Amino acid sequence: ATLSLSSDTGAEVVNYVENERRQAREDALTEDQKQLLMDAYEMRDKLRNPLDPSKNIPIAVEGDELFWDQNTGDMFAKGDVQITTLDERRFNTDNAVGNLKNQEIEIEGLSKLLQMPYNPGQSRIILTGYKTQYNYGQQVGKMEEISGRVGHQYVKGERFELYPDMMIIYNGTMTKCSAKDPDYHLSADRIEVWPNEKVVYYNVKYYLAGMLMGTKERQETDL
Repeated sequence: ATLSLSSDTGAEVVNYVENERRQAREDALTEDQKQLLMDAYEMRDKLRNPLDPSKNIPIAVEGDELFWDQNTGDMFAKGDVQITTLDERRFNTDNAVGNLKNQEIEIEGLSKLLQMPYNPGQSRIILTGYKTQYNYGQQVGKMEEISGRVGHQYVKGERFELYPDMMIIYNGTMTKCSAKDPDYHLSADRIEVWPNEKVVYYNVKYYLAGMLMGTKERQETDL
């Protein structure tokens, strides 16, 4: 038997190997993500009764100072605050307020959102932003001045909205390039991310090396 490889075939092999390595790096979990998975598993393991979605979803609140009014549900946390929900979401910040009866969290200053794909309609998220509001019962929230990663995409935006089955970024940019000043990116007035399905962009602008290369009213990308 004989094997013949052309230069084109050799390049395809090299590209395949490099793509596999790149995918492995993108799929690798950070230490924070690993810790979140372990903590959420521990929360589920310690539930006294089966989870009832019609009732308040359990969360864990940690901080240097904690206040909770059992009658009203009002909560205040200060200093190295960590709020973890059972469905593998976590907020890190310095100060947070909320109401545990209404299942609401509010963070005025800088916060970090970490999410793992607990449900099929979710993506991995690592975002920092301001003016966070989140209802963990409804799984609905929003942040402003965000930056970070959604899935394998690096994103920035003026506002971010989170829903059980989708996310929206307003006046945002998106790229797979991890550089501080990416070689290429696109911006859009509105970016809808439907995990494991599609991304829809409205009023899109395409940039290469900082130069505007083209525009489009709408683009849909199959994930």
